[in-house]
Amino acid sequence: MTLPGPTSDPVPAGVARTALAMAEQLRAELARRNVPTWDAPPVRPDEVAISVWYGLVAYTDGGRVWWKRPHRSMRGRPLLTYAQTLTGAADRLAADYAAARARPIPERLWQVRPHPRAAAPRHEGLSG
Repeated sequence: MTLPGPTSDPVPAGVARTALAMAEQLRAELARRNVPTWDAPPVRPDEVAISVWYGLVAYTDGGRVWWKRPHRSMRGRPLLTYAQTLTGAADRLAADYAAARARPIPERLWQVRPHPRAAAPRHEGLSG
């Protein structure tokens, strides 16, 4: 799915065109830095999300870009950062992408487990 641009399909109802345009431009800047991105749906009427890597999602409202860094603060809390320019955001997101890729993805994401109800017996007909 490609985010609508100025000459493509109409903007989804309620989503600010500036947020969509900035998200598409950020995706292009990240692609120039060999950073893959995936579309994410608009999170609010004036915000769009861009998924970069597991746990690394950038948000934009058309005026700035913000995300949680893969590193934690000295107190162990997530670090929220932002950039007001596309090139600044793309440069820093590319560095955070490299840092996030260097960390192992939690093993539970690689394990395929059956749904708990998948093994439950099925009752056919009524007993009585």
